Amino acid sequence: MADPVTGATTLYIQADPIADAELRATNWLPIDTKGNFSVTLRLYAPRTGDIPASWPPPLVRVRGHHSA
Repeated sequence: MADPVTGATTLYIQADPIADAELRATNWLPIDTKGNFSVTLRLYAPRTGDIPASWPPPLVRVRGHHSA
């Protein structure tokens, strides 16, 4: 679900479900707490020129660490 003003989308990639049921249904990607985890950004566009060179990839914030 995107922010209606900015169009930004926050994805919650975590083991514990988020409290907001609507966001949990649309923006929560559950993960296992065992082993390593990485995030990969894959973009598909008709042509490389369609993506402005000044566009930065989305920010990833790490808010906690779970040990296996």
